[in-house]
Amino acid sequence: MPNIHPLIVQFPIVLLILAFVLEFYGRIRNDRYFLRTGKYGILLGTISLGAAVLSGWIAHKTVPHSESSYQFIEQHQTMGFIALAIFVGLLLYRLLVLEKPEVSREKWITFLILNLIGVSLMSYGAHLGGKLVFEHGIGVKNVEEKMPQKHQHHDHRGYHH
Repeated sequence: MPNIHPLIVQFPIVLLILAFVLEFYGRIRNDRYFLRTGKYGILLGTISLGAAVLSGWIAHKTVPHSESSYQFIEQHQTMGFIALAIFVGLLLYRLLVLEKPEVSREKWITFLILNLIGVSLMSYGAHLGGKLVFEHGIGVKNVEEKMPQKHQHHDHRGYHH
């Protein structure tokens, strides 16, 4: 089974950051269109975050990795689980509490602060995922290993191409 985690992770990052911005702007402007769009963003973002966490967990079990990368894998995975728990809670809070008429300003502020924390933790987890790929080479094959020998050549500085 191919590793689909890299294909999925982009969706929650975009959707949940966008949802936060829409909810924040919608609250400041008291604009129902932006609030409604933000609500759908957090719904779709949380679902896609669940898919990203699941595909990452599967990748953790199936993609080869080095001992030196294992602590980063664990941190990345932990950030994913924490972010998912936060966004599931935020989604429930958004749908069950903030949909009621005459919701207090404090409840919205609490939601937006927790949302910002969730987005920050998810972003840090994404940063760790980038380190796994770009610094530890997790899930990446060496280009020279993939190229047939006849296509490799050296430039005037001695580098492979």
